Amino acid sequence: MLRSTAAITPNIARRNWTLKRRRHVTLMMVVTMTFVVALIMMMLLAVLVLSSLYTTHVSLPLSFFKVLAPYFESAAAAAAAAAADNIGHFNSGSSLQLSNQVEFQKTLKECTSNDLQKCKQYLPAVQVLPNNHNHNIQEEAGGTAHPKLQRVAFMSTGGKTAKKMYDILKEAIRIYYSHNYGDNHVEQDVMTQQQQQQPQQRQQQQQQHMDWNWMTHVPALGYGKSHGWTKIVRFVHLSLVEETLEALQIMVEDHVNDDGSLKEEYRMILDEDGGRVVGESRLSKAMRQVIRFHCRISHVAAHTAVFNVNVTFTLEHMMEVVEKVTANPQDGSLLHPTQQQQQQQQQQQRMANVKSYLMEALPSLMTTTTRVHKDRMLRRVTDKDMEALENTLQEELDTTNGLKKWPCQSFWDIRNIEMDDTLRKMASNLSPDCDAPFTKCVVARDRCEMNGHASC
Repeated sequence: MLRSTAAITPNIARRNWTLKRRRHVTLMMVVTMTFVVALIMMMLLAVLVLSSLYTTHVSLPLSFFKVLAPYFESAAAAAAAAAADNIGHFNSGSSLQLSNQVEFQKTLKECTSNDLQKCKQYLPAVQVLPNNHNHNIQEEAGGTAHPKLQRVAFMSTGGKTAKKMYDILKEAIRIYYSHNYGDNHVEQDVMTQQQQQQPQQRQQQQQQHMDWNWMTHVPALGYGKSHGWTKIVRFVHLSLVEETLEALQIMVEDHVNDDGSLKEEYRMILDEDGGRVVGESRLSKAMRQVIRFHCRISHVAAHTAVFNVNVTFTLEHMMEVVEKVTANPQDGSLLHPTQQQQQQQQQQQRMANVKSYLMEALPSLMTTTTRVHKDRMLRRVTDKDMEALENTLQEELDTTNGLKKWPCQSFWDIRNIEMDDTLRKMASNLSPDCDAPFTKCVVARDRCEMNGHASC
């Protein structure tokens, strides 16, 4: 009997240990499954919140992967864009990125070399600027001649984001030429002996450093003697769709209520009854015009100094743009080494002043962009619209050999444009201005477009 009891005791202990282990395993499995279920519920809740905030045009409920797919695609597009050549440090940050926009960004050429043979910087021999010239860094008191004055254009398709960037760069340039950061005038450091002897005349004939212009008209075809610009700064939006929306917004801004909403007769530029003509939406047609605008500037970048900027530019990138824009093509060429050293010291102090300003101004660029009206339009862009816009962009790229074909397609070569006053106004806003100062339209195509014709 004692032998039998001794034999049974280890078996009971082993069985109890096995049961206890199973209970522990079961408990761990229950805890793990509970944690996993809770995690999945939290992720689904986060997805629903994101979809309601950023993808309201997509019907709910959405599958987990369907919601996250656009964000993964956007991140991939950003990485590819950052690695692509000739796109000027672009970084994707928009919720309305086209899947083929990276290919478009590759076409946005620049010409940033200091070699004047590669990137020409045209300087008119003598410039006589009138009293009412609105775009100068320093307005003139009289119609005075200014030899070798740089003419720089800030070119964009319009919009309040571009205008904010223009104002920031304008102020940075003003500070560059000022004695100290905070001065509200341009430094006058070059005066003729005659001006020194006549203070009243000196006040009327102050030395200008730059003719800085806001411009939506594309440059005339040809070199500097045709388009009249020394340098061009081109503003590029992060999203081609958003750039088109902002350009369209400018076209209808006269019909916006005080609260930012469109008046009833212009309720929404994307509405079925107001924006869609013969199968292709107004947004799609307007995007063709925006694409052709950038095509024109990229062709000019083959021989003229062109710098691209956007809202994601870092402080260092913006300072580099200011330094290149303000650099005189003839600086240092005829100076004694001592004078060159003094000039470099002055340059360092000026850029330090610019840096102080930009550190304060650049953060406001991302937060000041007005979106009251644009957000209303963004919510109306559906998946079907995005697919159609991708097809439009691909067609523009395919029919022009990646926008390399010369000349670029006309702003007026849009189907049934005569039926849409908004698109006609936009075409006129982007076409060359052959009557502008220092502009000579030597190619008939430019004058045709200015007069509202796709060809002559």
